[in-house]
Amino acid sequence: MNDKDDHTDEAASSACPVYQVYTCGPFLVKRWDGASYQAVPVGAWGGSHYPRLLLKVLVCSPGRQTSRGRLLETLWPDIDPEESGRYLNDAAYRLRKVLQPPMRAESLLLTQDSHSYRLPVQEVLWVDADEAFTLLQRAEDVEQGGTDPLPLVEEATGYLSRGEFLAEEEHLSFYGRRATVARARRGGLLAQARLYQQRGGLRRGEALLSNIVEENAFDEDALCALMLNLHQQGRTSEGLRLYEETKALLEREGLAPTETTRATAQQVRRAFSLVGEHQRATLLPSLSDSLPEDQQARTPESFIPTTPLISDASMHHVLTLPISLTEPQPSSEIMVPDFTTQFGVMCAQILTLVQQWYGMARFYHALQDHVDQHIKKLDMLKSLSSLETYTLSRRSFLTTLAALPATCLASRKQVHIMSLDVEELLPQCAASITSCWHLSGGSHLNAIGPIIDSYVPTLVAIMKNAPSYREVAADLVAQCYFLKAILAWHVQGLTLAETYCLQALHYSDIAQNINLRLTALNQHALISYYAKQFPKALAKSEEASAILQRTSQEHIFPIVQGRVFMYLAAFQAQQQSSADAEHTLEQARHAFDLQATLAEPVPLYADCGNASLTLWEGLAQYHLSLHDATHAERALLSLRTFGRLQSDMEIPERFRLECLINRILAASQCNEMEEAIDCFEAANQGSKALESKQRSAEVESAFRDMLRHWPKEKQVQHVGAFLYAKE
Repeated sequence: MNDKDDHTDEAASSACPVYQVYTCGPFLVKRWDGASYQAVPVGAWGGSHYPRLLLKVLVCSPGRQTSRGRLLETLWPDIDPEESGRYLNDAAYRLRKVLQPPMRAESLLLTQDSHSYRLPVQEVLWVDADEAFTLLQRAEDVEQGGTDPLPLVEEATGYLSRGEFLAEEEHLSFYGRRATVARARRGGLLAQARLYQQRGGLRRGEALLSNIVEENAFDEDALCALMLNLHQQGRTSEGLRLYEETKALLEREGLAPTETTRATAQQVRRAFSLVGEHQRATLLPSLSDSLPEDQQARTPESFIPTTPLISDASMHHVLTLPISLTEPQPSSEIMVPDFTTQFGVMCAQILTLVQQWYGMARFYHALQDHVDQHIKKLDMLKSLSSLETYTLSRRSFLTTLAALPATCLASRKQVHIMSLDVEELLPQCAASITSCWHLSGGSHLNAIGPIIDSYVPTLVAIMKNAPSYREVAADLVAQCYFLKAILAWHVQGLTLAETYCLQALHYSDIAQNINLRLTALNQHALISYYAKQFPKALAKSEEASAILQRTSQEHIFPIVQGRVFMYLAAFQAQQQSSADAEHTLEQARHAFDLQATLAEPVPLYADCGNASLTLWEGLAQYHLSLHDATHAERALLSLRTFGRLQSDMEIPERFRLECLINRILAASQCNEMEEAIDCFEAANQGSKALESKQRSAEVESAFRDMLRHWPKEKQVQHVGAFLYAKE
């Protein structure tokens, strides 16, 4: 690598950058002392990690500039604003001292109107990743102009190969940039190998390609290039053996080589069988040309990533203006961002996150976790606006996010074919499903189905035609059908819900996702229970329990185990198996307690929080109370927790109503007529607002139970008259 800290001659004059920042590999900041670059002493950071973290965020920010609000949200999202403001002030103070050049009065950490921080351009504060991107762009330009690009590519890959970009940082804001840098490094190494081979350096090209394959055995672009490299060296059998080993590895993972990889291996094999050893070295140039045109376009030729380098500030045009033209007009008012501004910023952050996930489709679960957490943070803005305004704004954004895949597909439609970027679509689908889960927590459930239906067929097509994405697509399809099963349960009926549930089970098997399969199996048991097919419900729940017993627990979330046990306990209680139900309930409580001690995020399809345990523990106690009255009070006490009379945004509305309806049953069992009536009126109103046929039917069933307990009470008859009059 051409390391800049070795410059001690006249090239390292006053015109050279004052500071160097190395972000790939060990994070390092160096300062020019007039003769050479020296690492900033550890003590200069004041014993705090925050100044370094602030520098890293600024280096990754567009234009090397970001606002105080974004910094506070990024670095200290869960800390009191006043306290986090002090942290930021201290970090900025320490970083400003670190970036204070010798013999200069002004620090390189600049402030913009006290609302944002900014770093200077590359010529003053040099960053290795930005330098690498500039070199790769120059290499592309000079190669098109007929000049040798190899020295530029070598220097760029040298910087990028020091190590992973900011590897020690797990903040969400670094993920997109890290993926961009990784793509650039991979593309640069592929290009470097190609350039070596063009100059006859086959062994040097082989070494680079072998390193890429060692790092990622599933990198089929590097595999194809390596097969061709070995073939040109007269080592065709090695290349074909490598292909067979990779194919076997893919098959063990349930995958298969892409069409391009198979075609490359076939061409190499055909050439190997038709010519003698002395002729083989002359055939390589014709091999890639003989592939079909659509496959030629996918061979690893370019070293510049084909996707836009969204977060690369060095690629942006820099406009220099007098400060007087950019300063805001003075105002006597203290400007506090209003609800619309803050809400818009947070929504934009979520959309940017999805966009930056390009190239990381296989990490869709992580994306769903991040989108889920960001959506939950929107709740912090409720106090800035009326509940109605907030609710409408939130629903509008969630609908927009959910519709991203449909918009993408519509924009790509052509007369006969569709050019589809799978790495773009899959993250959008993952985010859409997450958004749909949040939408399903409120009313208007019938609006979600058409959104999901707009891209499920495309996901199925990807699963069938892109083997390397088969499990990813199958997992997303299974999530879609699981959500459709819940929606159909409320909107279209239990029969269709069961059909969707079986689809979810089928695709979760293809995805090899045991947590999703158990969750779908639980849902199948629930559908059977509410269809009053009680023996079938118990059998399905026992099947899920049996899977738990023969599967390694390390692969299953404790909360998934807990939900298996809590449903089974309720079904055992309903089937008059009291001792089994009590034991199974204890297993459920233990599993939920264990999940609470873990920091790992739980997929939305699996997580209903402790509310689900409370509901089903209450329902199990209710069934037990039908044969032992001592359980009645425990059932009512449990169901009061989440079976609230008023809507609560923290609890899905369909779930609150389920708790509330079962609370009616428990109140009736305890002869608490006033409580039963209050719960009935709230549940009746809520089920109509939710437009759920299932909940409406449950409300009517609960009323019939009230009539059995109080057949002559006028208050009960009055609310019943109201129920039927509304129908």
